[in-house]
Amino acid sequence: MKDRFPRLYSLTLSKDKVISEVGQWGNTDNVESFHWNLLWRRDLFEWEKDLQQQLLLILNIAHWKRYESNEWV
Repeated sequence: MKDRFPRLYSLTLSKDKVISEVGQWGNTDNVESFHWNLLWRRDLFEWEKDLQQQLLLILNIAHWKRYESNEWV
């Protein structure tokens, strides 16, 4: 996140968190998936919300595993 989305990284309250600490596992239509809970130090501007959507697209493409170590390189 720091390199790909520096603006969002500068605004996040989760700089020192690992993936498992910025969301939670949930069940939607009997499919287990990870639900993100991204926290910002202020409300995002509209153009920053576009960046957040880009970030979420990338995060949601990844195949996170509940009982294994996950990291974003």
